Amino acid sequence: MKKLLFLCLCSFALANPIIIAEKAGFKDAPENSLIALKLALKNKADMIHISVQLSKDKKLVLYHYKDLSVLSDKKGKISEFDLKELKKIPLHTKEKIYNSDNLRILSLDEVLKKFPENSFIIEPILNDSNEKEMAKILYESVQKDLERIRIYSKNDKLLLSLNENVPKFAPYSKTFDKFLKAKICRTCETEEIPKTFYAFDFEKEVKILDEENEKSFKLTWDEEAVMCFKQNEGEIFLFNADSTEAYEKAKNLNIDAIFTSKPSLFKDN
Repeated sequence: MKKLLFLCLCSFALANPIIIAEKAGFKDAPENSLIALKLALKNKADMIHISVQLSKDKKLVLYHYKDLSVLSDKKGKISEFDLKELKKIPLHTKEKIYNSDNLRILSLDEVLKKFPENSFIIEPILNDSNEKEMAKILYESVQKDLERIRIYSKNDKLLLSLNENVPKFAPYSKTFDKFLKAKICRTCETEEIPKTFYAFDFEKEVKILDEENEKSFKLTWDEEAVMCFKQNEGEIFLFNADSTEAYEKAKNLNIDAIFTSKPSLFKDN
């Protein structure tokens, strides 16, 4: 997985979907950990998805949840501890085979330095920080690595706050709206921006309210929806593709990339 992978994606059609290790492959190893990062690459993941938050001293660290108690013996938010304190906190795992030194909270800076040839999708988690603060610090952290990163967030305001040079996915609300129109209304809005990257769900549960009750159903991707998103060289990245059946469907539909919590499932593809 080389630095120019994001550029290559836009250049030609891929026979197989790119494999992205969600939270570094959290069903194969402890999420966002050094162990998970190394194992995902060993399992031939093409890209790594990581989630980051701001520490008390405004450093970006790899951690997804709101409270430290989810994965450690500590209680409190990431924003209540500085980087030095966070790096001393051992993370929990049910598996005893891991070296505890490799189960520490990592900083984004050290990950980018430790894996200089690999590509990352970075998901910022706000918690106590605001969109503008996160966008500014995120840009400062990745500005030397823009050719091998892309930012994903469901927070449209955060994406819009990012420096215009930072690669990012289309706003989630825009993607959701486009998907609903393609699936339900069978209409397709022209995408004026070339080479737009979209990240969405492999299957999406949708609820509709009528006069009497609420109806819920799942929407799945089909050829017509894919063609709509791929106009003007659009790229489609799908979350929650955690089975070989999902992989085969994505491949048959010419989906560009899938996020998986278990890259080991696809290491032989």
